[in-house]
Order: sequence, then structure tokens, then C-alpha cells
Amino acid sequence: MLSEGHDPAAPSITRTMLHALRLAPAASDDHERAFLERYRRLYGRALRLTGGREDAEDLVQDAFVQFVLSRTPLEDIRNLDAYLFTILQYLHASDGRRAARRPGDSLEVIDHDSAEIALRAADASRRYLACEELGLICDCACARSGSSRAGSALLLRYFHGYYVREIALLFQSPPSNVDGLLHVARREAKAWVSERPRAGRRPPATRRACLDGLRAGIFARAHGTCFSPAWFEEVYLRPNGRKPLAASDLAEMVTCPRCLDSANTTIGLPRLLDRYPTDTLGPDRRSGGPTGTSSQPPGPPGTGEPGQIDGGGPCDGGETPGDRPGDGGSTCSAGERAGARAPGDLHLQRLRRAAEDVREHRPRELFLAVNGLELASQRTGGGLNEQRVTVPGGEAIAFIEVFSEQQVRMLFLEVQAAPEGAIEQCRRVELAGGRT
Repeated sequence: MLSEGHDPAAPSITRTMLHALRLAPAASDDHERAFLERYRRLYGRALRLTGGREDAEDLVQDAFVQFVLSRTPLEDIRNLDAYLFTILQYLHASDGRRAARRPGDSLEVIDHDSAEIALRAADASRRYLACEELGLICDCACARSGSSRAGSALLLRYFHGYYVREIALLFQSPPSNVDGLLHVARREAKAWVSERPRAGRRPPATRRACLDGLRAGIFARAHGTCFSPAWFEEVYLRPNGRKPLAASDLAEMVTCPRCLDSANTTIGLPRLLDRYPTDTLGPDRRSGGPTGTSSQPPGPPGTGEPGQIDGGGPCDGGETPGDRPGDGGSTCSAGERAGARAPGDLHLQRLRRAAEDVREHRPRELFLAVNGLELASQRTGGGLNEQRVTVPGGEAIAFIEVFSEQQVRMLFLEVQAAPEGAIEQCRRVELAGGRT
């Protein structure tokens, strides 16, 4: 059995995540349930391996993603606790070897799918530079959004975590048009970053603090009066067909959490808290300082501990006359925008979102690694990509991984040695768009 860690918040995380799983049976499966039942022990072991809470959460999240994506039949796993602990050890070893092998070797920050992926891919010694560059990219997107839909597309994809297919629904445009807008936005952001000096500000304590600060800065630009419910119905539910939204309307919507969630609800997309369940919508109420600086995992519901959403925001205030199309806009508070969610529920949503990020990821190049050591790479293209690799002797094969050029782990296969393991061992992962 896995030994238990000593984090007092972990038991509450486990209970509330399992409760959230029971409340949403349609989205659950046996693999999720089996993992969440062991979350406390896995987190305790990950904490001992990494020595830091943020790194431990990342490690457990990576294990969850690979476990639910691979869907190894549970009946084929003799000892599930030992199996999951072994995955943790392998993932930790892989992270260490990759960090030592490719220091600073990465894409430009803007070339990653999202700010979160860019920060995770950045070497620890360069992470503060990446966060500072992300601030410049955010400034560029906000400045351009008022006159160009490309700016709003970049804010949604890069900082808010929307996928291209979701942005297409919000924009009322084909996904191919959104891809074109993102291409333009990334080109503009590169030019913007190259022309502006670094401010040299003190870096945030954690990656999450960096992301929280960036999103809070975007939402600080929100208008005082939100679009009305009638406006959203007219835009997204009109019976006579839809037309693309104006750049000015999109710019206001993507900087206001309440308007963005109103659009999400109208067209059936996940809310903001399901995309990044962190405290970015109001003043900080955590222990540990400014917004997002606490690296503690979510605490028990209703205690005000890390993970709770509370406080005000840029839309606070009394009712004011609406000045948006559709008559009668409204003001909003952070509590109204965010809604009440148990921390365990938020933590579960973050795990599920991480798995969905991998499914949606479209790599341009794949890297094959054995025991954490890269052996081959191949550009993707066409309907089928094959690769044959000769593995050097001297070390038994324990695990095989496939990464993208953005350091996103697309596949993980733990290799069973003979006589337990078969001569041929396979792993298949289902991705978005019918890809495998």
C-alpha cells in the first residue's frame, strides 16, 4: 500500500472530489473514481518525491492524465496502489532527466498552445523571464482586442484556456477562421515583445501566481455594466441565423468574467471555474500574500482556506441603467460571477481539464523517449506516422513516452518485464478530432 502523506488538506481534497464525482456521474468513470480514492496517498508520496507542493500537484495531475487517457483495464492491474505509485516514480524520473538534458531548450513562449503550457515547459531558471514575457503578450492582446478580433482570440486561447472549437462558437465563425486569427495574433505578439524592454519586476512565487496575476489583470479591464441576458440571446440564439461578433463587443466580453460566463451558459460551454479553478476573480483572501502566491492545495469547504472564491471585482457596485444592446445591463460582483463551488470540485475540474488539454493538443513534432531519455523525433503530417527505434542496451526498458515539441506528454507506457509482460505491449490514446 502507498504510505500516507502528512498534508492536512489532502483528506478534504479527496472527500470533496469524490463527492463532486458522485454529483456528476455522467462525466465519471471507473478510472477517475479509482484514482480519486487514492489521491491523498498519491499526493503524499508525490510531495516526498518533489519536495514542493506545486510540483507535487503537477506530478499527481500528470499521473491522473495518463491513467485516464490510457484506460488500462482495471482488472488487468494486480495491485492498483503499487501500479499508481510506480507511475509517479517513473514520471518524476522522466521530469528530472528531461530537465537535465534540455536546459533552456524550448520554443518561444508565444508558440505554445497556452500560457500555462508555456510556463510548465520553461526551465526553472527561466520561468520568471517567461512570466514577464507573458505579461507583454497579454498587454499586446488587450491593446489589439479593441480593433482586432485577433487580440480577443489570443486572450481566449492563450490566457483563458478556450479551445479553437470553443472560440469559434463565441465568435460565430468557422474554426479555420479562428486558426487564422490566432496566427495573426501570435505574429503581432512576437513583434510587440521584441520591441519592448523587460520591466524587471519581481517574479511571482509560483506558476499559478503568475497565471492568476495575468488573468486578474485582464479582468481588471472589465466594463462597469455588463451585457444583458437579452443581448446574449439575440447574439447566440437568433432564429434567422448568426453573424460574426464585432471586435469591440468581443473585446468587452473577454475582459469581463460575468459576460464571458453568460456567453458560456448561453451556448453550453464550460464556465471559467471549470477552466482554471483558482482565485482570479476578486481580491485575495488566501493565506500567503497576493493573489495566487499560496502554493497550498484547496482546503475544506467553507473554511476560507486556499481554494475558496470570494471577494469583489471590477464590476462591483449597485444597479445602474443598462447601456448595452438589448436593454437593461447589470453590474456584477465576484461572487455572482464565480458561483459557489467546493474546492474538491474545483480540483477535480482542474484534473479533468488537464486531460482535455492533452486530447485537444495538436503537435507539430513528436519525440520518443525511453526511461526519460529522448531517442527519436518525427514531424507529424498526413494520416499515419510510423517510427522504428533501436533502443541501446545497458538499461532495462521501464517506460516509454511520447512528447510534443511543447513538452506535452501525449502517451505514457509502463513496460512490464518478462515473464509477466507480453512480448508485444501496446498503448493507444484517443484524442480529439478522431485522432489516436
